Amino acid sequence: MTTTLDPTLLARVADENRARLLREDLEDALKEYGELDLLVELIQNALDAIDERRYRAICAEAGRDPYDKATIEAWNSAVLEALNEDHAAYLGSSEAIDRASYYRMASDDASRRQRWYEILGGHLSGDPTSLAIAAAKVRGPIRIVVRVGPPHWLEVEDAGIGISEIPSVFRHKTSGKRQTEDRPRRLGVRGSHGWGLTAVLALSDRLEVVSKVDGSEATAYAFSNYASFVQGSVAQPQNEQLDLTALPAGTDLAPSILQSGEVGTHVRVQIAGPEQTNVLGHTLENFKHEKFVNLLRLYTPIGQVNDYLLHPAYHNVRVNDLDVELTTIHNGTTLKTPVPFDFFRLSLLMPNHMEFDKYINAHSPRNKSVHTVHRCSRGNSIYLSAADIQVSDLVHELEANLEGSEELPQQVDELGKMVGEIQRGFQLALSGGMRSEYSARAPRSTSAAFRGIVLSETARPTLGRKHVVDQRAAIARAAVEHETTYNDIRKAVMPTAEPPPATPAAARWKRDYFIRARGDLESQVPPSESLNVWAGRESREARVMIAYGDLLARGVFGDMRILRAHLQDIYDFAFLYRVPLLAGSIPNSALAGTLATGGYVKIDGNPRVMSRYGIGEFKEKGEDVIDDFSSDDPRKMPDTPDLLVCWSFAKDEVEDASWIVELATPDTAEFEGQTHVWVPDRREVRRERGLAVIAIADLLETLVAAGTLAGAPPWPDTLPDVYY
Repeated sequence: MTTTLDPTLLARVADENRARLLREDLEDALKEYGELDLLVELIQNALDAIDERRYRAICAEAGRDPYDKATIEAWNSAVLEALNEDHAAYLGSSEAIDRASYYRMASDDASRRQRWYEILGGHLSGDPTSLAIAAAKVRGPIRIVVRVGPPHWLEVEDAGIGISEIPSVFRHKTSGKRQTEDRPRRLGVRGSHGWGLTAVLALSDRLEVVSKVDGSEATAYAFSNYASFVQGSVAQPQNEQLDLTALPAGTDLAPSILQSGEVGTHVRVQIAGPEQTNVLGHTLENFKHEKFVNLLRLYTPIGQVNDYLLHPAYHNVRVNDLDVELTTIHNGTTLKTPVPFDFFRLSLLMPNHMEFDKYINAHSPRNKSVHTVHRCSRGNSIYLSAADIQVSDLVHELEANLEGSEELPQQVDELGKMVGEIQRGFQLALSGGMRSEYSARAPRSTSAAFRGIVLSETARPTLGRKHVVDQRAAIARAAVEHETTYNDIRKAVMPTAEPPPATPAAARWKRDYFIRARGDLESQVPPSESLNVWAGRESREARVMIAYGDLLARGVFGDMRILRAHLQDIYDFAFLYRVPLLAGSIPNSALAGTLATGGYVKIDGNPRVMSRYGIGEFKEKGEDVIDDFSSDDPRKMPDTPDLLVCWSFAKDEVEDASWIVELATPDTAEFEGQTHVWVPDRREVRRERGLAVIAIADLLETLVAAGTLAGAPPWPDTLPDVYY
C-alpha cells in the first residue's frame, strides 16, 4: 500500500507557482551536474552519513554536543594544529634524503593516527585512546549494486546516520551542511550547497529511498518522472510514500536495513537511456565488472585522497575505516567484490612503481614511477599535495593494457571518437578529501609527468564539487611548487638512451632493453626491407618523423627541403617545396595556378618553376590533428597547415568530423608522394582549401607494389638474438 503525495512536494516555495519553480530548480541543477554526478552524489552522501555518525560517536565519548559552535571550533583547531605540525616537520626536508625520511615518517599510519587523537583529545578535553576506540566502532560498510539493463539500476546503501525527513534532502539548496553564524563549517564535511541530490532527481525517472534513523522506524519514498518533467514530456512528477510492511516478496529494496533493523539509507535510481558521451553511460552500455571498479576509483569519492596525501589529521573516514562492496548483475551473472576505498594508485598496477623513500634508498633508478608528497603554506592556508611521477610511456602502456582487457572507463567525445585515460596533472581536493572538477594544474611534460592531487582544508567550493573561486592562484602555485621541488626526480625517472655499461647490472639492463624492443617488433613486420626505419607503433610520432626523413632522403617527395623542425613549436615543421611545371609535374600547372591565385605559391622563370613555403604537422594517427582544431579548445588554426604527415588515419573518424577523404590524384595532389586529400566542410571546419595528407603506411605499400622499395623482410628472423 502506498500513499500518493503532492506532485510538487519537493518545491521550495509553497504557492501557485510551485510547479514552475520546481522545474527551474531541477533545470538549475542540471546546468552544473551530468549523468556521472548521479553516482558521485549518491556515494558522496553515503560517505557523509557514515562520517557524521563517526563524528557524533567521538563527540559523545568526549561528552560534547556535536553541533555546539565551541565543539566545531575545537574540532577545526585540532585539524589545523595537525596540519601545522606536519608542515613544520616537512619544512626541514630541503634535500631528497631528508624528504625520504619525512616520507617514511608520514607513511606510518599507526603513529600518525595516534598523534591525531592526542591532538583531538587535547582540544575536546577527552581521552585520546577512548576517542580512537569510539571512532573505530563506526565501521559501516557502503554497498554499491549495479543491475545492468536496460533499464539500468544503481543502488547505494550505507550504514550512516539515516535521513529523518527524506523529501527535504532532495529540495534545491536545502543542505543541512550549510554554514550559519551559530554553526560554523566543520572541517571534513564535504559539499554544502544542496544541489547534488536535486540533480539526481532531475537525471532519473525513478528514485526509491529507504532510510532509518536511530530510535525511529524506517521510512521509504519513491519519486517518479522527474527527468521527464524537466524535459516537458509529462505535466508533473509523482511522489509516493511506500508502506514497508506491504512490499512484495523478494523485493530488493533496502535488504540490510529491513532485515537487520540497523540505521542507514538505501537509494535505488533508474537510468533508462544513458548517454555514451559520458563515462558512466558508456560503462553501463559497454559493461564489465572490472571496468566499473576502475570507474569508481577514478571518478567517484570511492577514490578518496587523504591516505594518498598522507594527511596527518584523521578527521574523516579513511582507507582503514570503511569497507566498500560492489555487486554487479549482468547477463544473468552476479559478481561481488570488495573495492579499495582509496585513490586509484599506480602502485597497484605498475610493477616498477616505488614509494619515495625506497626510491631514494635505491639511488634513484631510471624508468620508474615514484610516489611523492609535498606541503607548502600560502597566506593562512596549508596545501597538501601528492603525485606519482612517471615516464609518460608507462601510463600510456597501462592505459593500453586496460583498454585491451576492457577495463578502462571510456566515453565518446564530441567528434565521435572513443576516449579514456588515467588523468594526469594535478586535480584539486577540498576539505575531507572531496575531489573537485577544478584542475589545479594541467599536465606539462610529454616525457615524464606528474599525476596527483592538491588538497586545501580551507578553500571553499562555490558550488559543490564544481568550482572554486577563492584561492585559485594559490592552489595552482602549490602544484607548481610541488613540481619544482621534485623536478630532479622527474628527470631521474626518465630512461637514458645508453646506460653506463661498466657494471653487470648495466649490461643486464641493456640486454633487457633490447629483448623488450625486439619482442615488441616480432608481430609488427616492417613494410619494406629497404626502409631504414623498422620501429613499430610503440615509437608513435617519432616513427612518423624518421620514416618521413628516410623517404625524403630517397627523393620520394621531390625537391622538398625541411627548414625547421621543432616539436616545441606550435606547428611541427616548416619546408620549402620547388618543382618545374612541366608535363606530369606535381602539382600540375592548373592546380599550381589555383594555388598561386590564392597566394600559397609563387611561379616565375622560364621554364616556369613553382616555389612554396609551407607548414607541416606530424601525427601518428592522422585524425588526432582534428582535435587541435577544436573550436572549444583550439590549439592550432585549421587553415594554417599545408601538409599533414601521419602513419595512418581512420577514414570514418575524419569524415565524422566534417571532412571528406579522397585519394590524391595527378589532378589534386599538391606534393609528390601525397596519398590523400581531406576536403573540409568550410562552415564546420573553418578552412577554405583541402588538406594535403601523406599517410606513410599507404605510401610505403604503393612504393613496394611499384618496385621502388623492396618488400617486407623475413621476420622476425631478420632480428638476431640479443647477445649482451
